[in-house]
Amino acid sequence: MNEPRRNQREETPIRVLLVDDDERVRKALKRVLGASQGIVVVGTAADGVEALNAAERLNPDVVLMDVKMPRMDGIEATRKLLGRLPCVKVLALSGFSDKELVDGMLKAGAVGYLDKLSPSEEIAKAILRAARGECCLGPGASAVLVAEKRRGAQQATAPIVPVADAPTIDATSGLTSREQEILRMIADGQGRRRIAFALCVSPKTVDAHRENILAKLDLGSTAELLRYALRTGILPRK
Repeated sequence: MNEPRRNQREETPIRVLLVDDDERVRKALKRVLGASQGIVVVGTAADGVEALNAAERLNPDVVLMDVKMPRMDGIEATRKLLGRLPCVKVLALSGFSDKELVDGMLKAGAVGYLDKLSPSEEIAKAILRAARGECCLGPGASAVLVAEKRRGAQQATAPIVPVADAPTIDATSGLTSREQEILRMIADGQGRRRIAFALCVSPKTVDAHRENILAKLDLGSTAELLRYALRTGILPRK
């Protein structure tokens, strides 16, 4: 019985260009991916400028692109690279999953966004998927997009409160808009991790904001903060 023939694409390794400003990361990725079946690393680059030149010279299938780099960052490099080589697939690999960076890379045309701490086998699988044009998002990037979609849905369905009846914070308190937002979420009974997830920040950042809020309002505890929220109308009395 004849074995089914594989198509040419399946027999041809995925050609990958590695872009990262850290030489140690480039070497580690090259070593790990070089041992992965179906992938061949054809070159490396240390920044966006080198990436453009290397991509035009090597014509890779997938570019594994760092985001924060000198001279030209990954967002600009992705936008320019795809303008010149639209068939190339760009997969972001970054140690940061800020909303601005994730949005920037995806809007520039990247097919995915992974964390540098992702297991090597996950990166290899993502490269194979990216070569097929499939979207590949790591947990950090997914959380950012889910939180953004959730905020958009909440804003779309939130009732309109008349200005005269809207709860306000004493103007003399000196709270920033982010501190006011976190204050309302704490008053609503949301925990630090839930707040951190919703705002795309770390729990430590939420803790820091909470301490700043308590200091600015001259409060000593969360209980006092809740009483303040009731007194000012931030937390409606039941």
